[in-house]
Amino acid sequence: RDMKFRALSLIETVSYVLGYCAVGILMAFAGYGVWSLVASALTQSLVSGVLLYAIVRHSLRPVFDRAVHRSLYHYGSRVSLISFLEFIGANLDTMLIARSLGMAALGIYNRAQNLIALPLYFLSSNLSKVLFPAFSTLQDDVERLRRYYLTAMLAFASVATPLGFGMAAAAPEIVLVLLGREWQASVPILTIMALAIPFNLLMHFGGVLLEARARLSIKLVLQLIYLAVFGAALLAFARYGLVGFAAAVALSMVFRNMCYTVVVARDLGVRARELATIYLTAFGSALFTGLAIHLAAGLLRQAAVAPLLILLLEMLIGLLSLGLSLKLGPQRRVVMDLLARSDTAVLGGTRGIAKRVLLRWLAA
Repeated sequence: RDMKFRALSLIETVSYVLGYCAVGILMAFAGYGVWSLVASALTQSLVSGVLLYAIVRHSLRPVFDRAVHRSLYHYGSRVSLISFLEFIGANLDTMLIARSLGMAALGIYNRAQNLIALPLYFLSSNLSKVLFPAFSTLQDDVERLRRYYLTAMLAFASVATPLGFGMAAAAPEIVLVLLGREWQASVPILTIMALAIPFNLLMHFGGVLLEARARLSIKLVLQLIYLAVFGAALLAFARYGLVGFAAAVALSMVFRNMCYTVVVARDLGVRARELATIYLTAFGSALFTGLAIHLAAGLLRQAAVAPLLILLLEMLIGLLSLGLSLKLGPQRRVVMDLLARSDTAVLGGTRGIAKRVLLRWLAA
């Protein structure tokens, strides 16, 4: 809430290094097996807690005040319930696949899911660490909150959506290079997931905003509706195997994003034209990026180029396509403003070389 994200990042890094790279690896070499992972997680939590307390000192004496606990319990219990339902929703497909198709099919599905979900998940989760305190600070200033929400949505959608479409176009090479030929059955699953994951990530902004505004009852209802729709979709598409499960997940992600978008728009007074601008801009860039990668990859595959080289060229083409869309699209001003406000240590070290280059290129 005090926006001390540099200190938080440092603590997360130090605790992870001490927990996993020191304790975990040493115990693994010593033959402790899976218990090395347990010790790593416990060590990371312990070190993180100690360092956090060293920065933000507070009384450790228990507080027995019903008035204080009542408000915290009222909010925290609903957050916990929503988090539990979100956990069910995130694992419902894998549980059904394990029971109906077996462990081998689950492994194929899981690898494809992780390839697309993990990179974008860590990006969105890190953003939520910033957005939640920012949104909660402005929770009663609806006009500023609406402006910041739309800015964050446009900036993130302009990057995450082309990235998802680009990964869909490059799915064969991603699987071949990162997993190997024996995992080619996961290519269609990765393709479907990559096309749908931007909807899930954009929904994340609405979820953070509803929590920051303490609109937890609405979020609880939305999660229950999503679980019902998701469960029905899984049962309806289960006959088509892993591709059917992936399609059910994708359609449910789109549906949930639509629900959150409508609810947040009504809560903040966002106009339909503003939302249309965000989605048209993001998916226009995504189609441009995905099509460029798809056409180039098709030519390279016909020429029997090595998968690793194709993947590297796809990444380069995707980067160039994304850069052009950011420069020529209506999101250019938003990206430039965010770059200008960003910490130079994140982009190019203390001198901010990369930051200056990007700003000059976008402004040219």
